[in-house]
Amino acid sequence: MKKVIYVVIVLAVLGLGAYVLMNNKKKNEEETAIVSKKNAAVAVRVDTVKTDVPNLDYVANGTFMPAQELKFSAENSGRVIKVLVDEGSTVKIGQTLAVIKGDQLSIELQNADAAYQNAVTNSSRYENAFKTGGVTKQQLDQAKLDLVNAKARR
Repeated sequence: MKKVIYVVIVLAVLGLGAYVLMNNKKKNEEETAIVSKKNAAVAVRVDTVKTDVPNLDYVANGTFMPAQELKFSAENSGRVIKVLVDEGSTVKIGQTLAVIKGDQLSIELQNADAAYQNAVTNSSRYENAFKTGGVTKQQLDQAKLDLVNAKARR
């Protein structure tokens, strides 16, 4: 008896499921039919042609932002005594932008010249001393390296 009840319940559930699916299929087909109908009428707006002079003035408030902005520093330090270009001006490669008072730069140049002269003197002394055996090859090489470095700083 229990088996018969289970079979009847299963058949009832399957029948109910089939009924729901059939109703959903009909509803979906109706909605699809509505959408598939084509409407031949197109809404348009009609106006008359007029001759008019267009206003070419354009007024707007805002800030212009550059496409590219560069930040850079000067090769030498010092105080700026004259600016040769205005902000927002177009500049070219190699164009001088400002003049710098180079007090510190001239002092550094004098020091570099003095260091170079000292390195030349030391190099010749070490070469003479190396010939007589007064200094080692390493000391001579160091004196030559100091000369090359002083020449590069100059």
